[in-house]
Amino acid sequence: MTEVASDQAIKIFSDGGSRAEGAASACLFYASDSALPIKIGAYLGNATNNEAEIIAALLGFALRPLLEPASPTVFWTSDSEYVLKSATQYIHTWQKNGWKTADKRKVKNLGLWRVYLELARGVEIKSKFVYGHSGHDENEVCDSFCSFLIQNPPSDKQVYFTDGLSLDPWYVVDLRDELEFLRQNEEGAVEAKDQILAKISNTVSSGNKVDQDQQLLREAQGAVLKVLDRFKKYPDSHQQLHQFLQQVRETLK
Repeated sequence: MTEVASDQAIKIFSDGGSRAEGAASACLFYASDSALPIKIGAYLGNATNNEAEIIAALLGFALRPLLEPASPTVFWTSDSEYVLKSATQYIHTWQKNGWKTADKRKVKNLGLWRVYLELARGVEIKSKFVYGHSGHDENEVCDSFCSFLIQNPPSDKQVYFTDGLSLDPWYVVDLRDELEFLRQNEEGAVEAKDQILAKISNTVSSGNKVDQDQQLLREAQGAVLKVLDRFKKYPDSHQQLHQFLQQVRETLK
């Protein structure tokens, strides 16, 4: 299911959404040696769509130093052309121009972009744009979870949501305070970055204590998902796969 660009790199898929009821961000983080993602979302309250899209990326880049700091390369997929081009093309020119755009206007979402620079420092980024609602698996999952989170503001750090990727819960952080802080303090990127990292670290570590049975289940899920992904390419084998799964069910009874 995952588009593997390199077995030696982190892969993140991000999406954000904003509606009248609120806004949320979602990100899938694949460590370089994992077939299953760490799934994380952020509730943002009232936020613009672009704020939600940027924060979705921040979630993934914040997980890198926490989970795999030695990996220098990140393959990043998003349906926001604005965010991808800003992060990989425009941002360094903005800096040189005193955080002004080519038409001399102040850069929007400046506080968030400064946090991004802090988190992406020293990272080689390979980006890919995909159209939203075009059937891209991970993008559709992130979009669906954003909609869910907007409709169901979090009351806990973990949320179970059927996404077709794994049985693991989504980690959820409330970043309303951090977003408002950055709106009021555009130069507070370092402080905001530390707050975001601490909040994400606390949330993920609190739910990341798995016993051996749970770890075995995760590994089995990953293996099954890889097999199912390969079978998609061979429609004539679907009946054989169905019979095999029936045998598995009988064995587990």
